[in-house]
Amino acid sequence: MEKNIENYYDNLIIINDDFYEKIIFSLNLIPVLNLYYVSFNGGKDCLAAYILIKFKIFCIEYNLDYKNKENFEKFSKEKFYTKKIILLYFVNDNHFEEEENYVINFIKNEKVFINYYYSSYVEGLKFFLKKKNDKNDLIFMGTRIADNNNLDENIKKISKNLIENSTKPFPQFIRFYPVYNFNYSEIWKIILISKFDYLNLYDKGFSSIGKKTNTNINKNLINKFYNNNENNNNINNKYNKYYYPAWFLIDEKSEREFR
Repeated sequence: MEKNIENYYDNLIIINDDFYEKIIFSLNLIPVLNLYYVSFNGGKDCLAAYILIKFKIFCIEYNLDYKNKENFEKFSKEKFYTKKIILLYFVNDNHFEEEENYVINFIKNEKVFINYYYSSYVEGLKFFLKKKNDKNDLIFMGTRIADNNNLDENIKKISKNLIENSTKPFPQFIRFYPVYNFNYSEIWKIILISKFDYLNLYDKGFSSIGKKTNTNINKNLINKFYNNNENNNNINNKYNKYYYPAWFLIDEKSEREFR
């Protein structure tokens, strides 16, 4: 496993046709809006959703065709800032300190606006929807098909249009899932290809981040080959000598097994 990490990374950042078809499908459905409200806690899935929304805005601003994957490569190489994205961050005592620090640094680096709520998700959303000044009730989220426990028919419906109406106890709004049809490795493809910094917990043995009290290290990311020998593999030491990075998780089914 350790010897293959560099090759795995090189293969992961290749923009193949099947992967890019999913990006096109998602961007076709993302509407053109004055403002995009994005639920953001610093996790990989909401980061990937943010990247796709920002890429669409980038293409609109520069009159580029997002169906051309060369423009996604161009996007990854340019510094582009937009005021059209508003992040919504709901934080409480049961979050990781690293998560909040990441979000704070993220908004500084991205020069993006954020609504910061020290509350439960439900109560924070109620407050936000009551106070905002427009009629846009669309909130973009990092939900994926792997998160959905609904009936098969509902999953098929969401897969086709990427939207879902909120249900109680949440206030009334429309959920939009840009990365709903992407699997675990494809989420990491989006992040790594576009060269966004990600939450450092993903380099410390975590493959999925939830509440501090129920999130544990994924045992499949433990570097069992590490020892104190000077002959350690130098490639792995670029990341963490004890753990493989989350994007190197081979058994994707174990992504949320330790939450």
